[in-house]
Amino acid sequence: TPEPTPGPTNPLTPLPTTLPTFSPSVIPTSKPSVAPSSAPGLEDPTVRREHVLSLLGAHLPLNTDALNWIADVDTWQPESSATAPDQEWIDRYALHILYDATIGDSWSGSGGWFDDTLVCNSWKGIFCDSENRVLEIALDSNNLAGTLPTELGLLAKLGDLWISEASTSGPIPSEIGALTDLSYITLTDTSLTGFPTELYALPNLIYLSLENSPINTNLRWQYIGQMTNLVNFRMQQ
Repeated sequence: TPEPTPGPTNPLTPLPTTLPTFSPSVIPTSKPSVAPSSAPGLEDPTVRREHVLSLLGAHLPLNTDALNWIADVDTWQPESSATAPDQEWIDRYALHILYDATIGDSWSGSGGWFDDTLVCNSWKGIFCDSENRVLEIALDSNNLAGTLPTELGLLAKLGDLWISEASTSGPIPSEIGALTDLSYITLTDTSLTGFPTELYALPNLIYLSLENSPINTNLRWQYIGQMTNLVNFRMQQ
């Protein structure tokens, strides 16, 4: 009788010492075919309105015309390269109100206003810093009328305010007193009549010109003397 053939001493196939590498059947692209939106949902008017409302916070009362313009008419959208986009919404809101309050349709020039660009890029008389924050409003000799709105106080980085040869009347809004970077105020040849006490405490105000404006009669001289940083004050009438 033949003897049985002995089986393998180790019937299991040993595992390879190095696992094979499998290449994907489709190589993924390095960039998505459609760039993601930097502000998802803001193209929708309702979302845009709610977003601006959240930014304005407790600033009441709200200006319905300006809010409706941002939500339903304005086509500006923040881009990935935009700096401080939330402040841009606030700036657009405040400047729209300034335009309406000073009868912007009768201005001598309003080039670029309400374009779908950053306010710093093309809006006449608006100048900004490198972070697209409004630093200066220069609307002198531009036929402004009406009144100055309280919403100017929303322009947190405003340093220079130049309005002259205008029939703008009423008081300077007290909210401007919260603009701690404000250094230059020129309100000459206007019909403005009120200078709020909050402005005497502006810590960085160095230049103040109120020439040929009835506001001169409402100044509190004891406070003017306490404006220690003020180096140039003009009020001839």
